[in-house]
Amino acid sequence: TAYPGTDMGSTQRRAAVASDPVDETQRATAVMRPLSSRQLKAITWAWVDDGEGRIPAGALTMAAGREGTGKSSFGIWLCGHVTRGTLPGAWFGTPRNVIYVALEDDYDDTIGPRMVAAGADRSRVFEFAIRRPDRLDEDIPVLPVDIPLLEQAVRDYDVALVVLDPLISLISGKIDTHREAETRRALEPLRRMAARTGAVVLGIGHFSKAQHADVSALITGSGAFKNVPRAIFGFAVDKSTGERVITQTKNSGGRDDLQSLAYRIEPVTVETATGPTSTGRLVMLGPSERSVGDILTGGDPHEAEERRDAAAWLHAYLLDNGGSAPARQVIAAAKKDGFSDDALQRVKRRVGVIGRKDGMDGGWV
Repeated sequence: TAYPGTDMGSTQRRAAVASDPVDETQRATAVMRPLSSRQLKAITWAWVDDGEGRIPAGALTMAAGREGTGKSSFGIWLCGHVTRGTLPGAWFGTPRNVIYVALEDDYDDTIGPRMVAAGADRSRVFEFAIRRPDRLDEDIPVLPVDIPLLEQAVRDYDVALVVLDPLISLISGKIDTHREAETRRALEPLRRMAARTGAVVLGIGHFSKAQHADVSALITGSGAFKNVPRAIFGFAVDKSTGERVITQTKNSGGRDDLQSLAYRIEPVTVETATGPTSTGRLVMLGPSERSVGDILTGGDPHEAEERRDAAAWLHAYLLDNGGSAPARQVIAAAKKDGFSDDALQRVKRRVGVIGRKDGMDGGWV
């Protein structure tokens, strides 16, 4: 059924449509399609950590943190593994190409040495710039205008990973990145491009200095930077201890309670054509009991040990009782052994424990 494209006001249409609207003088047609006509498929995980998917292929992912936390190093860490075929996941064993767009660092004296330190195959790492007819110099890509050119490059060069660092700086100046509806006009086409090509698009972002219980909400810009990506990673450094932590704060299609990861930035000396230069590389250290939220809100490191003890106690108690027990009984036993109800609630998902009603009239188990 055809309907006039001017039925809604301009503001309403822009809020309803994520990408730039077509000529509003044209008539639009509605498209109806039953879901039964679509082919179901499982998520393809580009990065699998300890048996759990963390980064889906064909999706937009964000890595964000405050200055100096290692978020860009994470992007280069991914480049190293993807170009060597060593990233656990769908591409393991098959080296793939990557595109790295950097606005805040120079390729020759900063990005290049860091790629070498990360073990990346630099013949598989590509810069991406735009040559416009009205300019002599190459230009940075602008979103969403240059997404078709980016997509063609991804297809032509068999690119599996695109890193945009920082993502917000690539968005057209005509878009107010503090307004969600406008920001979606750049991010939604980028998300769809990732889905069509199967590539991971990793956007690097910054945290504001605000305090917020939802770490994803700290990403500078509108809520679209939190809502559009399918995966989000937060980065933080405890300045008092030097501890560095990555927390996955969003994982659409995967588990939302994955454990945080500890990492360090290791100093490396790289030989260049003009002499040795010092740089760093990200090294994963394994699971961390602390989270980015703990660090940003000043959480006591001893609380992590307490949570670990509470998780071990809860797991052992339920096993000793055949796998389940009335909630009141568990809470009473925990209190006797020095663990509060609040502590049990915080570690419940980590242990894999669920609560349910024992029938219509029964209590919680």
